[in-house]
Amino acid sequence: MSGSAGAADSHEIVHRRTPADLRRLAAFGAVLYLSACLYFALQAFGAETSYAAVALVYLTAGTVLAALTGIGIASSTALAGVFRYRLATCWLPTLPGFVAFRWLTARDAI
Repeated sequence: MSGSAGAADSHEIVHRRTPADLRRLAAFGAVLYLSACLYFALQAFGAETSYAAVALVYLTAGTVLAALTGIGIASSTALAGVFRYRLATCWLPTLPGFVAFRWLTARDAI
C-alpha cells in the first residue's frame, strides 16, 4: 500500500457521514448551545459557577432549578436565570416561528 492510498482511505473515513452521525452531531451541538444559554442567563444575575457545572446540571433537565441550588447558586438567582433561559430558548423563538408559519401559509407553501 502506498502512502497516497493510505491518505485516501483515511480521508474517506473522516468525510463519510451517515444520517445517524449527523443526528448525533446536531444533538451534541444543541446540548452545548442550550447549556451555554443557561450558563449566560445565570451569569446575567450574578451566579458564580463554571460552565461545566451548569452543563452537567442541564443534562438533568427535569431538575434544573433544584440542581442549580444544589451546586451553590442562590435559589432566587437560579430561578431568575432559569426563567430567562426558558424565555430565550423556548418562548422567544415562537415569535419568528409564528411569523414564518403565517408567511408560508399565505403563499400555500405548507
